[in-house]
Amino acid sequence: MEGATSFGLTISFTAGLLSFLSPCVLPLVPSYITFITGMSLEDVQHARRAALVHALLFVAGFSAIFILLGAGATALGQVLRAYETWITRLGGILVIVFGLYLLGVFNIAAFSQERRLHLADKPAGYRQVGPADQRPVRVAHWTGGGHISGDTDDGEPGRRRIRARRTDES
Repeated sequence: MEGATSFGLTISFTAGLLSFLSPCVLPLVPSYITFITGMSLEDVQHARRAALVHALLFVAGFSAIFILLGAGATALGQVLRAYETWITRLGGILVIVFGLYLLGVFNIAAFSQERRLHLADKPAGYRQVGPADQRPVRVAHWTGGGHISGDTDDGEPGRRRIRARRTDES
């Protein structure tokens, strides 16, 4: 069993590395670094430690979101298991209602609205305000969490396969 776990970890790490090196992720890294640090690429090269701290906080932000989403989904799933039959029926009714809406049988005004959050300025992660300024820590962490909350399909096929394999092994 220990060999299977080691093999699974190796596969997971390799899948994550390949996902990071993919053409849809790797070219975005410089822009993410400049965004979360608030520095230009030239400034980042001279302040590598600050860039590393901001990058680690960014990763901590979206890691916290994944951990919270996973723990929350597990807890919610355990609670809702008792109501599985009723939830399935309600889901079927909703699919029918959405289908009728898409066919134009009736109009639901709430489905035709859009809500967006418009920020006046980007939340720069690096500002030279003073030694007591903690803004860079907060901004990098929240930027990471916000990124993954709005873009949860990043790497999703690989995570689905890993979760499916883990479920099969249990």
